[in-house]
This record gives sequence, C-alpha cells and structure tokens, in this order.
Amino acid sequence: MISANRIIAKLHKDFLLATVIFVVAMVVYLSNGRMIESSDVVPASVLPVLNVREKTIYFDDMLSEVQYYIHGRNPYDYFLVKTRGHVVSWFPIVLPVVLIPLYFFYNLSLEIRNIPFSFYNFKYVESHISFLKLSASLIAAFSGVSLYLILKMIWKSSKVALLTTFIYLFCASAWVINSQELWQHGLGNLLFFILIFLYLLTAVYGFSKSIFYTSSWGVR
Repeated sequence: MISANRIIAKLHKDFLLATVIFVVAMVVYLSNGRMIESSDVVPASVLPVLNVREKTIYFDDMLSEVQYYIHGRNPYDYFLVKTRGHVVSWFPIVLPVVLIPLYFFYNLSLEIRNIPFSFYNFKYVESHISFLKLSASLIAAFSGVSLYLILKMIWKSSKVALLTTFIYLFCASAWVINSQELWQHGLGNLLFFILIFLYLLTAVYGFSKSIFYTSSWGVR
C-alpha cells in the first residue's frame, strides 16, 4: 500500500495545475457579473442563511419576504410546500447543508457590514445575489478540478485531461447553467466526481478503502 505522503508527492504537479484550472474557471464564470434568475433555486440560497442565523429550515416567518424577492409570484408554485404545520422547501436540503460552512462566513460579513437579513433591504438583496453566484461558481469550478484529477489518474496524459476538462468547464452546462445558479445538478456533478476520485485512490494507489465506502454512503 502506498502511503499518503507518496500519493501527495506523486500528484503534486497535478494539484498545482488543478489550482490554475480552478482560478481560470472562477475568473471566466464570474466575468459576466450577473446570474440566471430562477425561482426554484431560492431555497438553496436562503436555507443556509436561515440555518446559520435562525437555526431552522422552516420558511414560516419569511413567506412575505420571499414572495417580494420573487416579484410577487406565489412561492408555493415554485419551491415551497406546507406540511405538519410548517412551510418547507420542495427540494432536497443536501445542497444548502453543504453550503452552511461557506454561508457562515457570509453571515459574518453581513454582521460586520451591519446589513440585516431581509429581502426588503436592497443592500442585502445585492449581497445575496452576489454570494449566490459565487457559491455556484465555486461548486462548478471544483467539479472541473475533480474531473481533471480523475482523468489524469486514468489516462496519465496531461494534454488529454486538460482538453476534456476544458470541454466540460467551458463547452457544456457547467458554464452556462451550473456556475450561474445553485441548481441541484451542480453539486451532483461535484459529489459524483469526488466519489470516482476516491475510488481511484483505492484502486490505483491502494489507499484505504474505508474512505471510499464512507464517501459512497454519504453520497447515497
């Protein structure tokens, strides 16, 4: 079995190039300065803030604000449902849960800048949209990095791995969809690639299989 130190040493150049890929992807994804407006992604961006600030997953006290944010449309038609006396999201909470550590720092920045958590406040809406776009771009860029590392482990050719990663990042839905809004499939791609990467660590480098099994259970 190859030790973790030897694995890291062997993949050092790959991780360095992966960092370049990540930076380039982030620059490109954020360059348009706007996002795709879609009501069905509201829970993914609101739930992490609700969890950090209010320690809840319920939208009970935010119905009017959320409706105001989506220009007066009925949120029950897009992403909310009332069940067991509470208003909750239609969509899985995996994505919001994964984003909680990131939104912890976002919430901290709101407190430092003295910006209230309210969609009636223009400054909050502006920062909310910007951070939403940043979060989506981070997920898409990290999925590209994961794909590159996977391809490099399989094909051993940097040129082939780079070309395929370029196609994924800039010639497919990763750029035009996943990096622009917090849809579920952006995180789905990232988790799937991470799972394959961990499997290859066990199959190619003999790393502990417990890591792969634990991660597989988490993705399930």
